[in-house]
Amino acid sequence: MTQAIWNVVVLAESEIYESADENIYFPLFEFNREYFDETTKTRGCPWKGPHNILRFA
Repeated sequence: MTQAIWNVVVLAESEIYESADENIYFPLFEFNREYFDETTKTRGCPWKGPHNILRFA
């Protein structure tokens, strides 16, 4: 299980993730929604593809 941890808080965890440029990308549904709000913003990258933007709650 891979986790995203910040100040001892687990922000996301999943068996499923993508890795690019030494960064780990979790599926949107694996984020702990207690700490994030969904936005309508998306971004894209030529080699990583499109991704959704979340905001700290």
